[in-house]
Amino acid sequence: MATDQHKKQQQKAEMAKFRRGLPIATRKIQDKKLKGKLRYTEKIVKEAQENAAKINEWLLPQEAGSLEPEGMEETWRYNQRDIVAAAPTGALHKAFDLNLNELGPYRLGFSRSGRHALLGGRKGHLALLDWEKLSTVCEVQVRETIRDVQVLHNETMFAAAQREHVYIYDKRGIELHCLKDHTMVNRLEFLPYHHLLCSVGKAGVLRYQDTSTGQIVATHRTKKGPCDAMRQNPWNAVICLGHSDGQVTMWTPNLTMPAVRMLCHYGPVKSVAVDPTGRYMATSGADKTVRVWDIRMYRPLHAYDTPAPVGWTDISQQGMLAIGYTRRVQVWKDALQYKANAPYLNHEVKQGLLHDVAFRPYEDVLGIGHQGGVSSILVPGAGEPNFDSYVANPYQTKKQRQEAEVHQLLDKLQPDMIVLDPEGVGQVAREPADVQKQRQMEAEEANRARSKARREKAEKKTKMKGKNKPTRRQRKKQQNIIEERKPKIKASMREQGVSAERGHLLKEKKEAEAKAVLESVPRALHRFYKNALKSVPQGSRHVHGTGRLGGRVYASSDVSSSPSDGNRSEFSEQLKGKLILAPLTRGNNLPFRRLVSEDFSAPITMSEMVFARYLIKGKSRENALIRRSDAEKVYGVQIATKTIDEGVKSGILAAEQGAQFLDLNCGCPIYEATRRGLGSTLLKKPTKLARLVKGIASDIPIPMTVKVRIGIDSINVEKVVDALQDCGIAAISIHGRTAQQRYKKSADWELIRDIAKQSSVPIIGNGDVLALHEIRNRMDNFGCTGVMIGRGALTKPWVFQEVAENREILPSAEERVVIYRKLVQYMKDHFGGDDYGKRKSWYFLPWHLGFFCRYRPLPEAQYAHMSDAQPLISTRWDSVAAEELGETVDTLPPLERLLRCESTEAHEVMSHILWDSGSDEIAIERLTQEAKEHVVEWEEAAKGRGGDDQEDKAVEG
Repeated sequence: MATDQHKKQQQKAEMAKFRRGLPIATRKIQDKKLKGKLRYTEKIVKEAQENAAKINEWLLPQEAGSLEPEGMEETWRYNQRDIVAAAPTGALHKAFDLNLNELGPYRLGFSRSGRHALLGGRKGHLALLDWEKLSTVCEVQVRETIRDVQVLHNETMFAAAQREHVYIYDKRGIELHCLKDHTMVNRLEFLPYHHLLCSVGKAGVLRYQDTSTGQIVATHRTKKGPCDAMRQNPWNAVICLGHSDGQVTMWTPNLTMPAVRMLCHYGPVKSVAVDPTGRYMATSGADKTVRVWDIRMYRPLHAYDTPAPVGWTDISQQGMLAIGYTRRVQVWKDALQYKANAPYLNHEVKQGLLHDVAFRPYEDVLGIGHQGGVSSILVPGAGEPNFDSYVANPYQTKKQRQEAEVHQLLDKLQPDMIVLDPEGVGQVAREPADVQKQRQMEAEEANRARSKARREKAEKKTKMKGKNKPTRRQRKKQQNIIEERKPKIKASMREQGVSAERGHLLKEKKEAEAKAVLESVPRALHRFYKNALKSVPQGSRHVHGTGRLGGRVYASSDVSSSPSDGNRSEFSEQLKGKLILAPLTRGNNLPFRRLVSEDFSAPITMSEMVFARYLIKGKSRENALIRRSDAEKVYGVQIATKTIDEGVKSGILAAEQGAQFLDLNCGCPIYEATRRGLGSTLLKKPTKLARLVKGIASDIPIPMTVKVRIGIDSINVEKVVDALQDCGIAAISIHGRTAQQRYKKSADWELIRDIAKQSSVPIIGNGDVLALHEIRNRMDNFGCTGVMIGRGALTKPWVFQEVAENREILPSAEERVVIYRKLVQYMKDHFGGDDYGKRKSWYFLPWHLGFFCRYRPLPEAQYAHMSDAQPLISTRWDSVAAEELGETVDTLPPLERLLRCESTEAHEVMSHILWDSGSDEIAIERLTQEAKEHVVEWEEAAKGRGGDDQEDKAVEG
C-alpha cells in the first residue's frame, strides 16, 4: 500500500513538470454548456500530462552532471580521492586499480554498451571483464606479443592483434579464427553498422574484413610506411590514419586513394580521436601539440601545447577530451568547439608509463592502460546518461542479445555506403556530363525537326488577306532560319577559338598564347609574367618533346650521342678503391650529401632514386631530387625506368644538372616501384634488361652503371651479370640480398666475390658495411673495384673520412652534436630557415636521428671477431652501453645516453633543440639538460615498444 502511494506521489511530481498553469475552477460557472466544455478540456489536458509523464519515464531524460567548483576553486586540483568521497555509493566500485606488473603494458577495449571491457597485455595476457560486477568472464595467455585488442559486435567475440596475425576469440577464450591476411598489425577498429574489422600495421596496409561472411572487402596500401594511429569516425564510418610525415588520411573501402589528406603536425602523428557527432577531430603529434580540427570544413580550430608528446587520446560521448603522456592523464571539458584555459581533471599514474586511455560508454569512467596494469578513474559528466536499448543495452538478457544479433545482421550496411557525407546516400545523383550532352543533342534535333515541319506547313498554307501581313510572315520565316542555323554557327566559332556568346577568346586559345609567351623567355624570368602563368596549367608550363628537354632546346651539337669508350674506361678507373654513397630513398637528400662531401670527403655520391617518367614530365619533386651540391666531387643520378626513350631523355636531363654518370635501378624492392614493373622486377628477364641497358647506354652523353640485387625471391644474379657484359656500361653494383629478403639476412659477399672474378665489367659490392675494418676487408679480399655503403653512412657520416685517412675516428658526444648541427644548417640553407623550411626539414631530420642513435664506437681490436660472425650493422645491442669497452649505463654521460636513445619522442625534442639553438655550445647545454631530466623515461618508452620500431626504413635502390 505504501509503495502504491509512493508511486502516485512520484507520478504527481512528474505531472507537475508539464502543467501550463492552475486548473480552471468550474464550480461557480452558471452556464451549463460552457461548464461542460471547460470540464472536458481540463480532462483532455490532464490525460496529456499523464501520458507525457509516462513517456518521460520511458525515455530516461537524465542530464549529465559535472564537477562544480565553489568560489575560486579549480576542478583540475581535485584528485580521485576527493571525487570518490563525494560520489554516490553506487559509483564507488567504479574507481579501482588492477595491478598486473609482469604482463603489461595494457591496451583497452570496451563493448558498445560499456558493460564489458577487454584487456590486452603486451606479454600475451588477454582478459574479458564484466566491468559492472568486477568479475572475470574469461582469461587466456596466448604466449606472444599483443599489440591491440577490439571487442566485435558484442561481448561474445573479440579480436587481438598478436605478433604475426590477428586472432578471433569467443567469450570463453577459445580461438575461433586466425586472420592470416592481417600481418604485423598495430591497430584494430570495428565498424558495428557494417560488421567490418579494420587493421593497419607495420606494412602500412589498411584492410577491411567482413566479420559476418569472412571476406576481405578492401585492401589499401597507404604508401606512407608503418602506421600506429587509427580511429574511426562514428558519424560516417570513415577510417582516419595518422602517419609519420605528419599527415592524417581518411579512407573508405570503395576508394583506393585516401578521400582526404590533412597535414596536421610537423612530425609523426601519435594518435587520432573523433567525437561521436563527427564534427571534431583531435590529433596529437611528436611536436608536443594537440590540435583540434573541424572535419566538416577541414580546417584547424585551435591547439594545446604539452610538456611531452601526447601518445594517447580519446573523446567521450559528451565531448570531453582525454590525453595521456608519460605518467600524466588530463581530461579537458568543452575543449573542442572552443579553446579551454585549463584542464577539467588531472591524474597521475604511479604504476608505470601510459599505454592507452579509453572512455567507458554510458558511464562517467575513464579506463587507463599502463605498464603496471589497468586503472579506472571517475570523470563526472563524461558519459551519456541515457542509453537507447535498441542501440546498446547494458542490462540485456541472453534472449535480448540473440535478437539484437539477428537485427544487426538484417540491418547491416554495405561497405559501398561508407562515404564522407552519409546524408547524400539516398539522394538523386546528377546525370553524367556525356548523358546530359546526349540529351541536349536530341533536344536540338527535335527542335530542328519541329521548326522544319512548321515551316513546311506555313509554305503550304493558302495565302489570305487580313492580319497575316507579308512583312510579318517574312520576319517569322527568317527567325526560323536563324534558330535552325544557330547551333552550326556556334560550333564554327568555337573551332576558330572564339566564344559563341561574347566573342571572347576561348580558354584553350588563351593557354596556347600564354604558353608561347613563356617559351620565348628564360625560365628564371617566368615569375614576371603573372598573367601568363595564371593562364597555363601547372603541369604544362615546361614543354617536353623531341629536341626540347626541361624548357631548353638542344641542337645536335649540344649533346654527344653516346659516351666514348675512353670516357667509360676513365670513369671505371675513378671507381677503384673508392667508398661510394649508395642511392638511399629519403636519406640521400641534398643537405646530407653536402655533409658527407664537404665535411668528410665522400669521393662519389648519388641522388635518391627518381622516376624517369615524372622527371621528363617536369614534376617539381623529381627535379628537386637530382639537384647537385657544389661540394660533390663525382655525382651520379639514379633513375627507375623500363623504356629506352625515358632512360635517354632522363640521362640528358641528368647531364644538364651536372651528373657525371647515370645509374639504372634494378634492385629497389618497394611496392611503389615494383607495381610499375620497375626496380627489382627488371631482374625477372635478364635478356630484356640487357636490351634496355644497351639502348640507354648507347645514346646518353655520360657513362652508365647498373645497380642490382642477387635476385627477387631466388638467386639469378649470375645470368643478369652475364647478360650485361657487352652493354657498354662502366660498372655493376651488386647488393648481396634478394628483393624479398630486404635487410632480414646478411649480405652474401661470397657470391659477390665469385661474380667479381668472372665479370669483365667492374663490380661494386654493397651490403652490411659499417666499420673501417669491414670496409678494408671487403675491398682487399673480395675482388671488388669499389664498395658501396648505405645505412652505414646514415649511422656514421664520417666513415668516408675514415677510409680516406685509413684510421678509425671515434667522435665524442659533443663532437657528434656539432656534426648534427652542421646537417641542420645545411637543411636551413637548402629548404630555408622559416616555418616552411622547418616543415620541409622535419620530413628528414628526426628520421636521420633515428639512424644516428645507432652509433656505437666499434674499435677493430674489440669487434673484429664479432664482425666475422655477424655484420655489426645488423647487430641490435641490448643496452645503450658497450659492455665490450667497459661501459655501463650508470657511468655513461647523460648526453651520450641521449644520443644513443632510440625513442622517437627523444628525436623530436632533439630536432627542435638542434634547429633552434644559435650555437654549438647552446645546443650541447640544452641537450645535456634534457638528457638529465628525461633520458631514463625515454629509454623506458623505447624498451616498452620492443623491437617493433627497429625495422630499417632506408631503402637502397
